[in-house]
Amino acid sequence: MSLEVFDLAGRSVVRLAQGRGDGAWNSVAWRSENSAGARVAPGVYLVRLAGDRSVVLRRMVLLGR
Repeated sequence: MSLEVFDLAGRSVVRLAQGRGDGAWNSVAWRSENSAGARVAPGVYLVRLAGDRSVVLRRMVLLGR
C-alpha cells in the first residue's frame, strides 16, 4: 500500500507511507512539507491511498498557519 499527496495538476508532492497493508500504520501525519522538506502553500491537495486491488482518492484542504 502507499499513501501519497498530489497537487491539483497531478504532480506528486510527497509520499507519506509505503509498505504492507497489514495494520503496520494506522495513522499518518503530514507536516505540510513536500518530499524535499519545504513547506507547501495552503490550498487543495489530493490524497491517494493505493493498494493491490483498489485506489481511494480524496480532496484535502490545507489551511495556512
